Amino acid sequence: MTLLVDTGAFYALADRSDRNSRAAKDFFLEALDRYEFVTSSAVVLEAWTLIRNKLGWPAAGRYLDGLRKSEVAILFIEPVEFEAAARIMSDYADQQLSLTDAISFALMERHGIGDAFAFDKDFLLYRFGPRKQRSFTCWP
Repeated sequence: MTLLVDTGAFYALADRSDRNSRAAKDFFLEALDRYEFVTSSAVVLEAWTLIRNKLGWPAAGRYLDGLRKSEVAILFIEPVEFEAAARIMSDYADQQLSLTDAISFALMERHGIGDAFAFDKDFLLYRFGPRKQRSFTCWP
């Protein structure tokens, strides 16, 4: 099964003092053999910037090096996802979703990914599919 890794999960793995760090590390180690991990190029940029701003340049470098050495596949944004993300942002304007989350939702829909390694409640809020009856599952 494929799992999209969100910014919050990457950050929790990078920052031992983050309130989600222990859960993120435990889940990641347990899930390595059960899931194929993917992320988006938007998440990579957002996570790198967050880590650099909060933990410093060396931590951001470790994140990038670790990601490059890992088996986490990076899904790059196509025009179709950008347009879908713009529609999602418009449809959920009252929720003030991040553009990165909207891009992740569009990628997940297009690639048939139903699960996310995320601490962001917006993944649970978003609905898709016929009559918008489906939602994503968040781990841990």
